[in-house]
Amino acid sequence: MQQKSPEQMNMVAVTDRPVLRPMFSLEGIRTRRLFAFAVDFTMILGLFFCAFIVAFIFAIPTLGFSFLALIYSLPWLMPCIALLYNGYTVSGPYHATYGMRMFDIKITKTDGSSPHFFEAAAHAALFYLPGIAILFPVGFLTLIIYLPTFIEPQKRMLHDLVLGLIVSRK
Repeated sequence: MQQKSPEQMNMVAVTDRPVLRPMFSLEGIRTRRLFAFAVDFTMILGLFFCAFIVAFIFAIPTLGFSFLALIYSLPWLMPCIALLYNGYTVSGPYHATYGMRMFDIKITKTDGSSPHFFEAAAHAALFYLPGIAILFPVGFLTLIIYLPTFIEPQKRMLHDLVLGLIVSRK
């Protein structure tokens, strides 16, 4: 039997591949993700408000058409802003949204590479999708994505596991 060094004892294997993450990169990750989400959601609301203001300004020269178009596009405008925001920021050079940068966390694939735009957008979609269920009587579905963090050694949420991504501290 092979003896493990002290450095290897403090590492967590992410997959069967030889990529290991230090244990300290997972300390407080649930709390950091919660606060990062709050910052990111505020940013998304701010972008939505900016779109609303632009449509309001253009409502005068377009005789109200842009404002009317905005009112009818409200159900899909917010999700589109959220997916674009998460897709561009997570697939960018920092591997994190602005909220994640504030709380020193990043998203990578399990092999350590950067997620692509569509993987990052899908990550956001799978995160926000159960949140829509709050509007309906099955609001408990939002808790399902958090359950694996209490069992899984890398503290990954359900949508992290589905897409093969890991969120860790920088």
